[in-house]
Amino acid sequence: MNNIYCTLTFHSNKEKFDLSIFESKIQLYRKTSWSIGDLQHPNYQDSARLDSTAVIKSETSKDHDGKEIISSFFHYLYSKKEGILELKNQYNATLYFDLIVNQDSSDSPVIFLDPNHLTLLSELDASMNVSIYDYR
Repeated sequence: MNNIYCTLTFHSNKEKFDLSIFESKIQLYRKTSWSIGDLQHPNYQDSARLDSTAVIKSETSKDHDGKEIISSFFHYLYSKKEGILELKNQYNATLYFDLIVNQDSSDSPVIFLDPNHLTLLSELDASMNVSIYDYR
């Protein structure tokens, strides 16, 4: 069985995000992460980098076909485009779109980005990463 999901990550090296402002405009995936080296500092939980990432995450496909998950995720991003751009500009953030495939069977994953998806990523000035992890 495979699982496939997408994320759009806001990241800033300069601004500490007020996640309540983000959550008033978009649905966030709550995940705590630190940069390498943060855990060595006694007050790492108060690190500015702790809240310098905000993530929008799709549902997770439980089979090899990710088309519906991808399409649904982009439908959501289209509906929140203005809010995403506003937050990006407000926090001087960089956007990263990630498509993640975790593969643990011989099924070939089906992933597809249509031209409208690519246009939206371009309009958001988001870089794109595709990661395939093979656990077979």
